[in-house]
Amino acid sequence: MSPDRLVKILAYLREYAQQWSKAYEEIAEQVCHAFASIELKDGIGILEADCVDDWMDADNPERCRYRAEDERDYWENILFQGHRVGEIPRFNPCSAITFMDSIGRHFALPYYLLWALQNPDGMVADKLAYALENSYYTDELLLNATQQRALLNAVRFLVEITANTYDDGYYSCINSPWQAAFEHLSQILSDADILPNKNKIFKRPSERASVVFKE
Repeated sequence: MSPDRLVKILAYLREYAQQWSKAYEEIAEQVCHAFASIELKDGIGILEADCVDDWMDADNPERCRYRAEDERDYWENILFQGHRVGEIPRFNPCSAITFMDSIGRHFALPYYLLWALQNPDGMVADKLAYALENSYYTDELLLNATQQRALLNAVRFLVEITANTYDDGYYSCINSPWQAAFEHLSQILSDADILPNKNKIFKRPSERASVVFKE
């Protein structure tokens, strides 16, 4: 990714992030570089996806209009609209990913990941975590090794920053809403073994060794 593109993306992330640090920035840069060259081409973008949600046929005039308006070259132009949900017609990130095709999801993945880094507790982050733990959304993602590594690193980081500790005096545990997504991706991505220590992560409540019962 060119320095000019990267500078603009990082500036936007810092401006609207709940919190930001060097660790966040390193993950964001990895995502940016890994997905720098992808394009939407003839895939279903974020605006057209909302039309699909409304059961519009491919030749519906309104759907055709929003398809023409969808960004197809630079995914960060969609990222930069993240703070304007509710202002832009047909711009509904929480539902759109469900109605994209595999090409659309591939193009959308970097800006969804960066939105999740900006606001790990937000509705878009929740939707992405759910999507990345389900085969319906991930089976046809055509990710190269660099993109797989960036995705897994980003999700692992999201597991760590969203981990919750519970302690009621009887037992304590650590859990994250991103754990299931990390486990699913680690299993299905052909190059998952390129990620060092990929299994060093929090476990779900039913599996984790970190549950400690107290007397």
